Amino acid sequence: MTEAEPAGRPPRLSPLDRRLVEMELAALFNAAIAERYGPEAALEILRAVVGRAAACSAAEILRRQPKQGLADLWAVWQTLGGEGRLDLELLELGPRDLRFRVRRCAYAEAYRAMNLADLGLEFSCRRDGPFAQALLPGVEMRQSPTIMEGRESCLFEYRYEGP
Repeated sequence: MTEAEPAGRPPRLSPLDRRLVEMELAALFNAAIAERYGPEAALEILRAVVGRAAACSAAEILRRQPKQGLADLWAVWQTLGGEGRLDLELLELGPRDLRFRVRRCAYAEAYRAMNLADLGLEFSCRRDGPFAQALLPGVEMRQSPTIMEGRESCLFEYRYEGP
């Protein structure tokens, strides 16, 4: 237990560890839904749940710090990438534009090791847009094909016309 962890409270999981625990359960739910309703329905439900999870994550951040901007979104990415989880290269950061490249993704590596890269794309990569929209309404995000899809890197571009 560290000083930041009060007695009686379990230690916090890293973002990657938390995502892997969630993914194990999501994969089981997805398989059960696909068996009963078909793979298309399972994918539609998974996307809806991931969108809701992204909105909940953004809402938690907004409770702690109501005013958000692209610098705050970049800070979230750095937290997700901490401890070597992501190799991030910042290309541009300004009040209206954020561009960066992900050159290594431990999330993709872990999902591949679990034989769940196809769900990892939906579970992690497709979460980024809904999360950004919930954090910064009006932000537009463009994402290149991803490491999860077999590319060498991912390019993220955000454009924000908000206040």
